[in-house]
Amino acid sequence: GNRAQLPKAFLSFLANNIEDYATLTSSVRVHQTSADGSTTKIAVELQDGHVVESVLMRHEGRVTICVSSQVGCAMGCTFCATGTMGIRGNLCSGEILEQLVHGSLILTSSHRSKSSEVENGGLSGKSQKGK
Repeated sequence: GNRAQLPKAFLSFLANNIEDYATLTSSVRVHQTSADGSTTKIAVELQDGHVVESVLMRHEGRVTICVSSQVGCAMGCTFCATGTMGIRGNLCSGEILEQLVHGSLILTSSHRSKSSEVENGGLSGKSQKGK
């Protein structure tokens, strides 16, 4: 990859000081895999303390992840905890990408998954009408 293009002194600096830098600003609060192993719900806590959900879906030979693009939801569905909280805001691109990183890390640590790579993705979140 591109790592070989970075100066050796910089790579050495990073290797010796990696604990001083945050590579992720969010963390997995909890993740739960269904009994049949086909889905894993992931609660990701963002840097500001809000929590969003991602879902890994394992299909025959591939894995799809659905990531959140917003905190909350404007739909108001009473059966959904996120829907009842209203819309709180949009996520930045890094917060969306980190959900993929967390999902990939869970896949690689899972012995139940035949595939350790996410091949498809979807976004959860609706834009507000008129905006």
